[in-house]
Amino acid sequence: MTDTPKVNVWTALFAAQGEFPAIKKTNENDFFHSKFASFKDEKQQIDPILRKHGLMVFQAIHNVEG
Repeated sequence: MTDTPKVNVWTALFAAQGEFPAIKKTNENDFFHSKFASFKDEKQQIDPILRKHGLMVFQAIHNVEG
């Protein structure tokens, strides 16, 4: 077993959020006639910052039958 430092999630998240840039809205929603930032664009911008603070975002996958 290795000794790894524990990350205080709330402290790390607060620090990371302070470094998040404004995400450009490069996609268009034709129905609402508005622009939005895609999840891919957001993730590309925030992932390096989250990793720097020992955090990550992922989508849990589970199967729902029916």
